[in-house]
Amino acid sequence: MKITYRRHAFALITVSLMLAACSSGSDSSDTTVPLVTSTTVAASSDTEGVTPITPNGLTATLSTVPASASVSSADAAGLIWMREAEKLAHDVYMTLGNVWGSNVFSNISQAENTHVSAVGTLLDRYDIKDPITSSEVGVFTDPTFTKLYGELVATGSKSLVEAMTVGAVIEDLDIMDLQRLVSTSPDIAIVYDALELGSRNHMRAFYRQLQRLGADYTPTYISQAAFDAIIAGNMEQGPM
Repeated sequence: MKITYRRHAFALITVSLMLAACSSGSDSSDTTVPLVTSTTVAASSDTEGVTPITPNGLTATLSTVPASASVSSADAAGLIWMREAEKLAHDVYMTLGNVWGSNVFSNISQAENTHVSAVGTLLDRYDIKDPITSSEVGVFTDPTFTKLYGELVATGSKSLVEAMTVGAVIEDLDIMDLQRLVSTSPDIAIVYDALELGSRNHMRAFYRQLQRLGADYTPTYISQAAFDAIIAGNMEQGPM
């Protein structure tokens, strides 16, 4: 199976170029949970926009959606990519939560943990080799993610505003990738829809924090119109 990740890698490597330097701040602390490798879920947000893929929902849904007879090389590559992309979000948020003592990061990192697991459910379903070989924070199979993890943590450690901007950037990039990873397999499409819903809610949460800090965010990966529509909308609940 040969798939080119050049577009993704270029987008990821350029993330650090758009992070603006701003003033620092503080928030309250919380703890995170260890990374897990499987889950059964459906997206469900709280009032702060934290959107885990909740237990039982996905299992119930997938039980009514037969697996495709075969998975395309593009779908397999997309699932491998998103498995580590969601781990990147989890790892960066957990690390920045420890740096700043912020509930936003620690809570969203736990939600991202369930997103990692949701993709893992599909890897298991289609017997695709899991790129995650360690739950250790900052450890990835794809060196692009290793490099980006270091860059994003370094940037987000400079100030609380830059940390929240890093969060917005990650969700911005995830939304772009998910919109391009269109799948005709119903089960994969269901999971991608749930992941994108979560990213929209998490973007709203990070933008809300930026506004509270007197800062703003300009999207780099999705369009300004798409970003404005997300921010104007309310926190979403999954359909399952």
